[in-house]
Amino acid sequence: MTLFEILTAMAAGVTAAATMGLLVVAVLAWRKAHETLDAMRVANVAAKQASEAAVAASDAAKEANEQARLDSIRSSRPYVYAELVHSIGGQTTADLRVWNAGQTSAHELSLEIHNWPDPPDRLASDLKDALGFRSMLPPGCGFRHYWRFWSAAGQTMFDGAGNLIEDGTMGMPEQALLTAHYRDSEGRPYKDQIKLAMVRTVTPSPWMGTNPDSGGHKFERRAIALGEALLWHVGELRR
Repeated sequence: MTLFEILTAMAAGVTAAATMGLLVVAVLAWRKAHETLDAMRVANVAAKQASEAAVAASDAAKEANEQARLDSIRSSRPYVYAELVHSIGGQTTADLRVWNAGQTSAHELSLEIHNWPDPPDRLASDLKDALGFRSMLPPGCGFRHYWRFWSAAGQTMFDGAGNLIEDGTMGMPEQALLTAHYRDSEGRPYKDQIKLAMVRTVTPSPWMGTNPDSGGHKFERRAIALGEALLWHVGELRR
């Protein structure tokens, strides 16, 4: 083998070795790139999950804050309620009692009754005038108006002009629908519909004290009658 042939063989071997080395380097580089790409994909998935978790946490926080805001409004808002109760004016009288059971004042309160008698008598007209303006009702406060009068058994009833009332009743019907319109201190409007019903049943009433006989001094009997009236009215105001 000549020197030229030897050099040619050596060159071919070196070229083959270099090619093999390049191939090995290329394989290693590909594997490294593949591993890097996989790591990037895992990182992207983790970042996406973290972003979604952050969005979900933010939405949950917003929902919790909104719920807390609504709960605060509900717990601190005014609540106007109305009912028909036995009157402090006597056993044959019913009152419309309205009060604010909420924690804040009811502003611009107006009460709308949907079934006024036609034509209204004096008692109904007075009630309509009393409810015809807007007012402010602080928390824990209320008011009462006469709603209905009726005559006791065996008695007759006359109106303010002295005319006989044939059915023995004055004022509003025994059932009615009332709508309360009002606002809170922030101006938020509220509308509550309340069904009113008067049931003539035996109800607890305040004790009026002893019932003296006809004996005794006239002044004493009047003093006892005054005490009975005071007991009655104080007891009715407390229930």
